[in-house]
Amino acid sequence: MDDFLVSPEELAVIGGVDALAGNPVIPAVDFEFGANASPPTDIAETLADIQGPTTQAFDQFATTATYFATSDPSDGVAAAFAGADELLIIDPEFLLLGLTVTALGL
Repeated sequence: MDDFLVSPEELAVIGGVDALAGNPVIPAVDFEFGANASPPTDIAETLADIQGPTTQAFDQFATTATYFATSDPSDGVAAAFAGADELLIIDPEFLLLGLTVTALGL
């Protein structure tokens, strides 16, 4: 569902910023969000799994600042979206999956 509701808009904005900045518009790639690894077995593993995407999000935000500081707005926008996706899409999916598995005792 994330691929249909989120990524088309993100790709349109990133492509638009590329075009306005005079950079070649990179062809759209297939964004794939979410928990594609093995599901967690308990809440402790869930919280450990969330740390990875959260760290990657902060790295993306740091990269965003670097791109904007070096006058590269198109890559900055792409990195900002990547960081936001980590925090607002992937982390909640990990948490929902982990809480569900824990509550059902699977």
